[in-house]
Amino acid sequence: MSAFSIPKAAAALLEARRFRSAIALPGSGPSSAAEAFAVQDAVAASLGPAGAWKVGTGGEAAPFTAAPIAAWLCRASPGVFGAGDFLRVGVEAEIAFRLGRDLGVDGHAPAEDEVRAAVVSLHAALEIVDSRFDTWPVPDPLWALADNQNNGGFVYTVPGVTWDGASLAEREATLVVNGDTVFSGLGRNPGGDPWALLQWLAGHAVARGGLRAGTLVTTGSLTGLVFVQPGAEVVAEIAGIGRVEVSLPA
Repeated sequence: MSAFSIPKAAAALLEARRFRSAIALPGSGPSSAAEAFAVQDAVAASLGPAGAWKVGTGGEAAPFTAAPIAAWLCRASPGVFGAGDFLRVGVEAEIAFRLGRDLGVDGHAPAEDEVRAAVVSLHAALEIVDSRFDTWPVPDPLWALADNQNNGGFVYTVPGVTWDGASLAEREATLVVNGDTVFSGLGRNPGGDPWALLQWLAGHAVARGGLRAGTLVTTGSLTGLVFVQPGAEVVAEIAGIGRVEVSLPA
């Protein structure tokens, strides 16, 4: 790609997914978060309906980041993904909200009390982090945002637990890879209280058909990003929320 084009960017990212081939970061990319989200929208039209969304905070160009996660990339714990399904495999332990009713599907941004009333449960989750680009970290945050904010897959606990409204910005957590503990302690969400992220997403998603009942919204790492090798067995536990597992056979 030379001059930036939303359709060409989406086509290149979809081709990289299809063939599991890394692409070089093009010289020109999205000039704004709006253009990056437009690429996401075009990719999502081919990947199919979202089963989950990820949301977090970004930098100056995109203070909030979000991306849909296609339903076929979402697995209940214990989940299994082939390591060969990805170019690289990073894992993050996260907290996810599940919605029990539609939000924003009528084209109107929901009020704060509507968003809170829609949350029916909390879930421990593992996000699989990947990228369609050949460099890591992706040096251009807007390209990372266009590439579904580096999402590869998503695993969550069933059932969830009832949320009592308490802050979720900090929570004791552990992350274990192949029996070795790689994180244990007080996990801190880099975006602060995930509740604020969910409120923002509810408005952002209106232009994309809203958020449907049953959708999960995962809210950023409590444990940091850990890259794992093919064959890894990963377990995360978040205090008061649950234990989530994923296997990544070679």
